[in-house]
Amino acid sequence: MTNKYPKATISFPPRDSDVWEHLQSIKAEHNVSDYIRSLIRQDMEGQGCMDEQKIINQVLQALQVNQQAESQSDVERTLVHDETKHTIDNLF
Repeated sequence: MTNKYPKATISFPPRDSDVWEHLQSIKAEHNVSDYIRSLIRQDMEGQGCMDEQKIINQVLQALQVNQQAESQSDVERTLVHDETKHTIDNLF
């Protein structure tokens, strides 16, 4: 009786030695197939990585928490927010 599950093969070029090392550490404690499938599911559900806009918004929120907004006028707060958002956006 043969295994009828679909299979995939992945390769690790020399520049990805850190990824290979990480996979080896995962392999010591977990099933690699389960691990890869869970990463793919996270990616499919949008949990695997954050989009640029979400990163920008989180950075802006962190900056706003650290700001002393009470001492600024509404115009100054808006200007800082727009300039900061533009600067962060240019990083991507």
